[in-house]
Amino acid sequence: MHPVKIVIRFADGRIEKGYSQDFFPNKVLFHLFKEPPQSQSSMNKEIRVSDLKAIFFVKSFAGNPNYKERKRFVEGDVAQGRKAEVVFLDGEILQGSVLGYNPKDSGFFLFPSDPKSNNRKVFVLQSAVKKFRYLEKEKSQKALRNDYQPLMPETRGKLLMVTDEERTVLRLVLSRVMETPSGREYIVEALGEPYLKIAADLLKEMQQD
Repeated sequence: MHPVKIVIRFADGRIEKGYSQDFFPNKVLFHLFKEPPQSQSSMNKEIRVSDLKAIFFVKSFAGNPNYKERKRFVEGDVAQGRKAEVVFLDGEILQGSVLGYNPKDSGFFLFPSDPKSNNRKVFVLQSAVKKFRYLEKEKSQKALRNDYQPLMPETRGKLLMVTDEERTVLRLVLSRVMETPSGREYIVEALGEPYLKIAADLLKEMQQD
């Protein structure tokens, strides 16, 4: 995994900046480097996820001092997932979009509401959240069932509209991703833990063809 720029906010108010290449949502700790790591022996600091409020994955450490970033949606914004609002225990409020949210998970990724944000994404620790709410009405159960129809035997191939050759490619790629811990961790990191089960269900269905 390539090192990424992050800004860490601790639950006690401290802030640290650096690089990391081993953070995963389902791990209890990761390592922070002051400079881009050249090898495994580079100087680093061990960070325990339970001590944090949030991890900001940033484009640059300096940001743009002349730009005032929006922390809320405005009319016309296109979200990368469902629009949501997070109220932290310290009173800070952030709006963004989520691809998956489960209050039982240790945390979740929030994508910024402002497309010009210096943040690529934010990993929010559930322990630091006072309130979480969606900004849009949840889909009806009927709509949710319709969204999931591509995985149902009676609709297989009708909604996905893939050829046998395309299905073969999908089955090969997905099986390679799911068979390794790093592949499964990548799904969790990019989309959230609920998508890991969706991937497993989809692979199981394709293997039955």
